[in-house]
Amino acid sequence: MTRSFNQTAGYLILAAYLVSFTPAQAQTQLTHDHGHAEHGDMQIELDHGRRWATDAPLREGMERIRAAVDVARQAGARGGLNTTQAQALAAATEDGIAFMIQHCRLEPKADANLHILLGRLSAAATVVKVNPMAADGLPQILEVLDIYPRYFAHPGWQAIARGH
Repeated sequence: MTRSFNQTAGYLILAAYLVSFTPAQAQTQLTHDHGHAEHGDMQIELDHGRRWATDAPLREGMERIRAAVDVARQAGARGGLNTTQAQALAAATEDGIAFMIQHCRLEPKADANLHILLGRLSAAATVVKVNPMAADGLPQILEVLDIYPRYFAHPGWQAIARGH
């Protein structure tokens, strides 16, 4: 019962955090780094100059999202995502995020850094649902997938080719 309560509390905290965190703010957080948090803003950072260790749930969740992006990009290659494809990408991204949160075993500092990326993924998934062609949608998911291996050690991670 305690685990269920803690899990629910964790979801509520993440939901409150995500509601207040827009894709533009996430981009600012990832690119505006003076080495310390200003005004309480969270910034992604390395683990003393090294990438954070990952656990199996993190790797699996990110690979699920990456696979969904591959499918969406192939399906939308001839003119962008249609509504059905966008809904499938958003759902797969949200499912990957939920899987990572539910099964997370990262140490607290790695987890805090991961949640910056998860917040950005969640915001982008929401945008994809509303407007499949929005610049804050699929391009932002691609950006997070590009940033992720710079901060997290994920053996075998395959970068997504980002053609225009």
